[in-house]
Amino acid sequence: MSRRIRITLALVALGVSGCGVATGAPTPSGEPPIDTLPAITAYSAVSFPLAAYRTRPGEQLTLSLAHDQAVRNCLGRYGIDYPLPQRTATPNFDRPIGVISASDAARFGYKSPHAADIAATDRAKAAEKAPDAVTLGVLSGTGKSTVNGVPVPAGGCATQVQHELADHNPSQENRVISLASESYARAEADSRVVTAFGRWRTCMTAAGFDYRDPWAANNDPVFGAGEPTAQEIATARADVACRIAENVTGTWLAVIIAYQKRLVSQHHAELDRYRSETETQLKAAAPLLGR
Repeated sequence: MSRRIRITLALVALGVSGCGVATGAPTPSGEPPIDTLPAITAYSAVSFPLAAYRTRPGEQLTLSLAHDQAVRNCLGRYGIDYPLPQRTATPNFDRPIGVISASDAARFGYKSPHAADIAATDRAKAAEKAPDAVTLGVLSGTGKSTVNGVPVPAGGCATQVQHELADHNPSQENRVISLASESYARAEADSRVVTAFGRWRTCMTAAGFDYRDPWAANNDPVFGAGEPTAQEIATARADVACRIAENVTGTWLAVIIAYQKRLVSQHHAELDRYRSETETQLKAAAPLLGR
C-alpha cells in the first residue's frame, strides 16, 4: 500500500484534462484560489508545478551511468576493476493522493500497480556486489595512502568523481520533495478539501463503508501485505466511485496544484538554482558517456 511515498513526481507543469467547473468563490484567508475543479481519473491527466524542478527518470539514468563510468575510470588508475552495474530508467510511481483509477482499484485494491516493478528494483540494488576493503578504501580515501604505487588523494575517488561531475548537494533534491510534501499537507488542511472529504465520507457511508477520510481507507491494517482481498477491492472500488461522484479527486489535486504554484513563487530563486545545477551536471556527464 502506498500512504505517501512521494519521492518522484513524473509531472512537469500545470496541465489538467477532463471537464471542470470554474470556481471564483472567495476562500478563507490564506487559501489560494483554484481555477478549476477538473474531473480526473488518472495521474497522467495532471501535472504538478514542482515536478519541473525534479530530476526526471531519464536524467537520473544519465547521471547514474556517468557516475558509474567516472568511478570505473578512477578505480582503474589503481588497478581495480569495477564492473559497470546494469541500470535502466526507473519511472516515477508516485500516487500522492492514493488510488484514483477505477481499473486500478478493481485489480489491485489499494496496492500500487507498480509493486512488482518496485520490488524488482529493490532486489537488483540488494544484489549489487559490495566493494572489498581495498576498493572501499580507494573510494573513500580512508584506506592506504598509496595503492599499487598510485597515491590516493584525500576523499578518494568519491570526491574526485563528485568534482568531475560538478555534483551538487543532493539535499537539494530532498528540498524539492519536502516542498511537495508541504503542499500535500496544506491541501489536506484546506477547507475545500476538508469539505470534499466530508462529501466522500457521506457517500462511503451510504455504500456501507465507515471511514473518516480516503487515507483511513487506504491505510486500513486489514488490507495488509500480499494480494488484495475481495474486501479490499470492494472498498477501493467504492472509494473511487465516491471520489468520482463527488469530484473529490479533482478538488484535491486542484488545491495541491494551487499550493505548489504558491511554493514555486515563494522559492523560485532556489528552485531555479537547483535546476540549473542539474543541467550543469548533465553537461558534465555527457563526455563520460561519449555524447
